[in-house]
Amino acid sequence: MSRICKAIGISDVAIAKHCGKADIPIPERGYWNKLHAGQKVTRTPLPPRDLATINLIEMGGALPPELKARITGEPGIDGEPENIDVLTERFRKRLGKVSLSRDLTRADPAIAKLLNRDETIHQKMAASSFHWEKPRFESSYERRRLRILNSIFLAFARVGGGSAYIRDREAREISIRGPAGVSITLGSPKKRQARNRRSDDADAKDKLELRAEGGRHHPDIISSWMDDDAGKLEDKLTEIVIGLAVVSERESRRWQSEMATWQRKREEGEAEARRKAKEKAEREERERIAAEEKARRDGLLTEAKNWRNARLIREYVEARRRSEVAQVPEFEKWARWALEVADQMDPLFNIKSNSDIEGVKIRPSRKQSFRLHPEPVLPIASRPDQADRGYASCHARSDRAIRTATLRASSACRLAKPIGPAIVWACGSANDAGKSARLVLHWFWRRRVSSLCHKIGGVTDSQHGGH
Repeated sequence: MSRICKAIGISDVAIAKHCGKADIPIPERGYWNKLHAGQKVTRTPLPPRDLATINLIEMGGALPPELKARITGEPGIDGEPENIDVLTERFRKRLGKVSLSRDLTRADPAIAKLLNRDETIHQKMAASSFHWEKPRFESSYERRRLRILNSIFLAFARVGGGSAYIRDREAREISIRGPAGVSITLGSPKKRQARNRRSDDADAKDKLELRAEGGRHHPDIISSWMDDDAGKLEDKLTEIVIGLAVVSERESRRWQSEMATWQRKREEGEAEARRKAKEKAEREERERIAAEEKARRDGLLTEAKNWRNARLIREYVEARRRSEVAQVPEFEKWARWALEVADQMDPLFNIKSNSDIEGVKIRPSRKQSFRLHPEPVLPIASRPDQADRGYASCHARSDRAIRTATLRASSACRLAKPIGPAIVWACGSANDAGKSARLVLHWFWRRRVSSLCHKIGGVTDSQHGGH
């Protein structure tokens, strides 16, 4: 107790008092010293349980998690509960015979409270003749009721079954709170209406009936007693107290069963909710992946179509350049516009569309130049000399034409001799064609470089400095 009191935040004296009320044996003085010294000690067994045994003790403090983990069920009950008939016999032996109180001089606290209130009313009536409230327990009928209730209350208190609680001034709403807690009513029996028979039978006027409220859930046990030919309630007090304890035990087990069923359904519901949430998350993840894959495929098809349309526009511009239409003064302006439209459509020159491709890093500089790592395979001719002949005659001062020819030529060279990396820089300078297109190719044939330079917008070897 000295160790547990520190863990739960309550004194060892309070724990000892709670154990005494519940008839739980505690170690005698010097028990642990004798045990640690190797001396023989006697461990007092826990008394057997009956109908009025406390199963759960509530006290102040708070159990730490390591102590809560040790509680796997209701304290004091291991396995299946004992048979009620066995518990009833134990309770009967401990209870003994319950006799009717001769008077109310030794009254239960709940009964004493009612009597004190009546006495206060008497004093007020003696002091004033206009006092409207009358005493409620002066008649022989009401005094008999109080004597029966007092005997039952004292019997339960003697065996530790619980204490009485009366909720109203007329003592009609009565309950016993404790291990054998139960709600009861004591009054005139319910009148039965019958044909050719008066409902207000004079013989039944002073009769009493005691009924346990929880008995309606257990029709197989006796839960009501009344004055009849077998005797009055005063002669049945022992059976009444035992019967009320049995009703309390049955109600307690029914409540525990309902709570266990509710707890099981709640856990099953939570498990089902977690399962559905997991399935929903997995389904949403699959749908997200499928949507992303569909979006990528749709984007790929769109880029492919745009690339084909851009190529078609460039071929068309080149075809018109070779025709007589090229002699029109406005042709070059239209051709630049058409090639710009093609470049805007072409995903190979669209930084946004190519930014998510592995191996491709397009990053525009302040001068609007861009850098292309030559890892992606560009759709070009299989031989360098077939590297888009249509771009060879593009105007030297067209920035986008120079950029296109540069990329196509470098990709053709990479396919012809894929030995090492190549970095292509294309600068948009319309004034100096030689500075607008520079090829920096490592580990490639000079002959191939020289032939490619002649294909870049009419740029010659001397124009770009022999590089």
